Amino acid sequence: MENSSKLILFLLLLFACNVSGQQDHKISEQLINHKITSSGGKVAFFKNYSTNVELIIRDLKRKKEYSLKGISGQTVLNEEVFIGWNPAAKKLYRIIFKSGKIDSVNNVSDFHWNEKLNLTVSHHKNEQKLLVSTAYGDTVKVLEGVKFYSVSQNADKLLAVSADNGITWYDMAKRKVSQQQAEYLDNYTLKRILWSGTDSVYALYNSKSEITVLNLTEHSQRKVGAFNIVHPEKAVEVDTLFTKARLIDGYVALGAKVTVDRK
Repeated sequence: MENSSKLILFLLLLFACNVSGQQDHKISEQLINHKITSSGGKVAFFKNYSTNVELIIRDLKRKKEYSLKGISGQTVLNEEVFIGWNPAAKKLYRIIFKSGKIDSVNNVSDFHWNEKLNLTVSHHKNEQKLLVSTAYGDTVKVLEGVKFYSVSQNADKLLAVSADNGITWYDMAKRKVSQQQAEYLDNYTLKRILWSGTDSVYALYNSKSEITVLNLTEHSQRKVGAFNIVHPEKAVEVDTLFTKARLIDGYVALGAKVTVDRK
């Protein structure tokens, strides 16, 4: 804890010195603390210039510093590795502190970190591929043809769906795969997954005019209901992005907007 306090104090002092020293050059700079390991040996902070933002990662034990641009706030920092994602460049970076090596993976549309299992899940949307890797970048599992995926709340399982509505369950703890085909869903697109515990999900699909809700487990599927997107009698239209969809007391709650008759 003493190391952490000293390091944070160091960053604050560095911030004060940089700002005062750069006023003559009329360049504004701001340091924003991001993450620090429990030992205080690794630290990451954002350096915000007037023109760009860099993420600085420092390995104080080995006296090394790394700089990456465009990194989102979704990062991993521990004693062994740093993992960060640049969403604009669709690039995932990995720094192995022991070797000092920086690796990068291209065409990463999204990524998820499983802290308990020390695994990363990266979605390569253009290639329709889902890659499960160790913290060091070793491949654990590759799922092909993936258009959509979701990770369970406890982060042990993931569900991947292909363009033809094939469903793949992957247990990351047991390294086990099971597959099934979604029924009833020609011309429907999966938009959202709501996890109900660790072994069951509600899958929200829609066509141009209708919404269908399926309850899926690894070994079964059940059609919960189907209904129209537009309800003129109530002057509402269901949000088909399902951004506000929730599970409330065993019910699937969906967001809707009021429609206006323009006649």
